[in-house]
Amino acid sequence: MQKKENYDFDIHDIKLPELILYNDKAHFICSVRQKLIKPKPEENLRQQIVTYLVDKLGYPSNYINIEVPMTYFLPRKKGRADIIVYDRPFGHSDAKAFILIECKAPDNNKTLHDYRYHKQVSNYNELVNAKIVMLTNGNDFIIYDATTNKKLLRLPTFSEVKNRRGFKTLKVEKYVWNRTSFEQRYDKKIQSHFVSKNYISKSTDKQFLPYIIQLMDLFYNDKSIFEPQIFGEYKLIEDRGLRAANYGYAFSSGLIGNYRCFLLKQKDGNHRIVSYSIYHQNAWGTYLMIAVDDRQGHSIELRLDKYIKTSKTNSYDIWHNGSLTVGKKGRLKNSVVIEYLKIKAPYLVKDNIVILGTLDLSKDLDFTQTEVKDFILRTSVYAILREQIRQEHQ
Repeated sequence: MQKKENYDFDIHDIKLPELILYNDKAHFICSVRQKLIKPKPEENLRQQIVTYLVDKLGYPSNYINIEVPMTYFLPRKKGRADIIVYDRPFGHSDAKAFILIECKAPDNNKTLHDYRYHKQVSNYNELVNAKIVMLTNGNDFIIYDATTNKKLLRLPTFSEVKNRRGFKTLKVEKYVWNRTSFEQRYDKKIQSHFVSKNYISKSTDKQFLPYIIQLMDLFYNDKSIFEPQIFGEYKLIEDRGLRAANYGYAFSSGLIGNYRCFLLKQKDGNHRIVSYSIYHQNAWGTYLMIAVDDRQGHSIELRLDKYIKTSKTNSYDIWHNGSLTVGKKGRLKNSVVIEYLKIKAPYLVKDNIVILGTLDLSKDLDFTQTEVKDFILRTSVYAILREQIRQEHQ
């Protein structure tokens, strides 16, 4: 067992993220999951180790995932791995586990020699198949090469992994999203590329392809940043960028994809995280997916084939009819949602439909434009209020 004095990781040297309010209780935002987390001992340790991996050892944050369900590796398998470092960005179809880390709440009265801990991490790695395994409680560390079972004094740095013989698994992949021009959005080859890459559904009406491509340019381009903005009782205070995440999905067990995340602050001081993705579902169309905080499912799955309204000009509207389901209770009447919005956010409703924004197809959209800010804030507030409606009708 490697004591902390034999390993260059001191838990007391690593600061935790700033605490903010969520549901009137202190939380921090996980740097990887971009979700609000209660500051419990084991969660704190996970966050400190991730900070160590990124800031000290140089691993890209998008190569790391936390609380990874074993169902990723074997259907219906129970358990979650605390931290996995992959050989390329998490969410990539070819990503393979490189480092598996199991965390136990810091407690000087507990020892890592407990056979149950070793059995747990061993069982996990039979599925995960990581090359390096670490078990830690923040005070002590057990690290070994899973292939040779040889103990290691420390975790390798990202640079060492890239350059050392036998550790050339990791691949550096720089994220690049190539924006389209107005002409390219109508180019059949460009459109076919988006469809063939499964960004857009094959069943989506071709008339909507330029609009959906433009929306993808907006959300997936990390060069454009949303500056703080106030909208009614909400203030968007931070653009948290892109992250890979997994949310429940109406048509399958889950959707792993890239989400653009925003941190909002309510008038009462509480915070919410709203995440956006665009996803295809071949049998139905292409959807704007919006999730709020860490709820298992999406707040709204808005079918763009249906809810984009075009005009003779380059402007187009994105709207919704208020359709909403509440768990096993099923679908609420649209009128219930609309009447709720008229009270809580009347600016969202016109002629009994939800107005989410008007955008200009001829522009390269970015988060500095007034109409884009309006669209993000409207959709964010709408997603948050939909969750409030769900809670009241559970």
